[in-house]
Amino acid sequence: MFGKYIGNHLTKSFISKCQSSALITTQAVQQDLPLEIDWRNAKPFEQIPGNPSYPLIGSSYEVFTKQFDFERMHLTSKRYAERFGPICRFVFPGLPPMIQVSDPFENEKIYRADGKFPLRPIAETLKKYREEKLDAIEDLGLLITNGEDWWTIRTKVQQPMMRPQNMLKYLPIMETVSVKMVERIREVRNHNNETPDTFLNEMFKWALESVALVALDVQLGCLQGNLPLDSDPQKMIDATNSIFILTSQLEFNGPQFWKIFPSKKLKQLFASQDIFFEISLKYINKAFEKLKHKSEEAGQTILESMLDRGVSIKEATIMAMDLLMAGIETTSSTQSFLFYHLARNEEKQEKLREEIRRFLPTPDAKLKPENLTDMKYLKACVKESLRLSPAAFGNSRYNNTDMVICGYRVPKGCMITMPNQYMSTLECYYKEADKFLPERWLKGDDLEVKTNPYVTLPFGFGPRMCIGRRIAEQEMWLLTVKVLQQMKIEWHCGELDCVTRGVNIPDKPLNFKFIDL
Repeated sequence: MFGKYIGNHLTKSFISKCQSSALITTQAVQQDLPLEIDWRNAKPFEQIPGNPSYPLIGSSYEVFTKQFDFERMHLTSKRYAERFGPICRFVFPGLPPMIQVSDPFENEKIYRADGKFPLRPIAETLKKYREEKLDAIEDLGLLITNGEDWWTIRTKVQQPMMRPQNMLKYLPIMETVSVKMVERIREVRNHNNETPDTFLNEMFKWALESVALVALDVQLGCLQGNLPLDSDPQKMIDATNSIFILTSQLEFNGPQFWKIFPSKKLKQLFASQDIFFEISLKYINKAFEKLKHKSEEAGQTILESMLDRGVSIKEATIMAMDLLMAGIETTSSTQSFLFYHLARNEEKQEKLREEIRRFLPTPDAKLKPENLTDMKYLKACVKESLRLSPAAFGNSRYNNTDMVICGYRVPKGCMITMPNQYMSTLECYYKEADKFLPERWLKGDDLEVKTNPYVTLPFGFGPRMCIGRRIAEQEMWLLTVKVLQQMKIEWHCGELDCVTRGVNIPDKPLNFKFIDL
């Protein structure tokens, strides 16, 4: 079943393809076509550096020796780049050939070759689940589609989701959630102003409440005190955590036997998907019902904006589900890392607080759209935190055409990973790269850095840029402002790193100190 994807068999089929392509380019060379000349002069695919690959197992033995650690992909990418250079190759059973490219100039070439329909690796387990639920869903959604199907949906949701001005109209309702989160912090911290080991779960609640309010105009009540474990919001959060963990284990950590027969972990994953699907569908249906009785004066939710753009109800349903699921773990973790960097850099935290007070002189002052436009240091802090601690270790593509990368032939269909988190820590791109210096992002500042724009891409690039980017950024701006208006943040627990769970999450409990000013 896995024959054409395994070990040397896979490599040989690609080498054969390289050789046939080279024959074709002989005629092209005679016509002086530079791209084909590059291909002819490039080194063969099999010579790309990497650990040895063996029949049946490829290079998957590296997983068991922890050389290739799927739970610490930012460290894995660093390890291989330092050992093999800007390009290296992996072969894993059941997957297309994988190469890592850690050169931003080459990465630009990869992105520019995307064409109209960029091909990105998808969550195969989620696709399998939704295909089995096809009668109920009838649409797979943006997360797990490629090609024309993806493009059809993306063009409809692009404007309501990605225009910054569209997101500003949700500022007041998103601010109310951030205010509630500040109150929740006061409730959960102890007599030493320290948050409990379970504080990341509070961040999950904040993120879910925010995205549900914007997307559906629904208040889930995530931030109420003593939220029951069997409440809908907590069940959605627990299900999402399980989905991310099990998806990562099934798709990246070992042979994919679940494609042949339903394994125990696959059944657990589907059970978690069922919980999330049923609860989120309940609230999405409530949102649709609410639209029927909505006054013309009330503002539009994202759901309503999508319907106005020609998105079908079933497409909008899946889009809303994806927003809810993706919004829980990503923004909560990136915001937690921002708190960490501000806490570890007291001078930067105070500088940001001074900026906030210039526009919002009292602790209860409300944000206006023009305030966010003018708060340059706030946005610089968020950018710098995302450079050091992004939501994911990098970005990936399938090349949809034969390419020459770093002087090697890379045939169509390879999975190319671009480890932006690793590249963003290199001194050749950022002086004092390990330091939190928001001034790098301020135009005209002495510390401003003008580096290759393909080094740091926390939201991806091009048409496949993260569709939830504007929601996430606004959530982070708002909560940071509301907290620093009233509190000082401290951290006394050593270095905070991340683990890979589909996305990056903190690798230890979040025992911050939030001290009232």
